[in-house]
Amino acid sequence: MKLEPNPITPANQFHAALLAATTKREIVDIMYKQLSTQGAFSDMPDGLFDKLQKVRGQN
Repeated sequence: MKLEPNPITPANQFHAALLAATTKREIVDIMYKQLSTQGAFSDMPDGLFDKLQKVRGQN
C-alpha cells in the first residue's frame, strides 16, 4: 500500500493559516496537521488521540 504524500507546510503558510483561524477547532486542526507531518504523533501514547479529539470539539 502506498501512502499519500503529506508534505510539510511552509512556515509562512502555516502562520497565515493560524492567523486566519477563527475557532479553537480550526487552530487545533492546523496545529495537528503540521505536527503530524513532522511525525510528532508517530509514537502517540494511549489516550492522547482521545484527548486531542475532545479539545478539538470545544469552541
